[in-house]
Amino acid sequence: MKLIIKLARTIFLLGMFIVATTDNVKADSVSDEIGIDQNTVATSQPTVFEKGETIEQVVNEIDSFYLSQDTSSSALIQPLAAPGTKWGEGTVVWDGKVGHYVTNYFWVKGSNMSTLNVVGKAQRKAVTAKYGSVSANTSYKMKTTQHITQTASQTQEYITISAEAWCYGRD
Repeated sequence: MKLIIKLARTIFLLGMFIVATTDNVKADSVSDEIGIDQNTVATSQPTVFEKGETIEQVVNEIDSFYLSQDTSSSALIQPLAAPGTKWGEGTVVWDGKVGHYVTNYFWVKGSNMSTLNVVGKAQRKAVTAKYGSVSANTSYKMKTTQHITQTASQTQEYITISAEAWCYGRD
């Protein structure tokens, strides 16, 4: 009987260890700020896209934000992956109703995860769920999906209405 209890306890602890070390953490956020210019901070992820753009131009603008992140490091130890490094192939998928899901795979510096927009909030939630807090000087391996829709049929303005983020690691 004692052997069965020890075995059950060991299996339980092993299961808890596996759950605690899971690599993929997901968080999502829904915009409750529609109508507010979410691009007010220079380092903020783009969530409002100007008139006259196509969905391809929107995707390029999102990619440009991540690729333009400051990759210079004054630290003695270089990070494993500089912010703005792409680690997966992004996708654009029509949702069949009102917009597109745009997915990107980048290393994102903690200081570039704005608390002022839906994308940054989702990224920060994913990092916080995995590591407990976001460090401004750390890069995080992120998968980010934005649900983007047109604001009105007669204009070509797009806006991010929700976002999900997954954190896979950090440097």
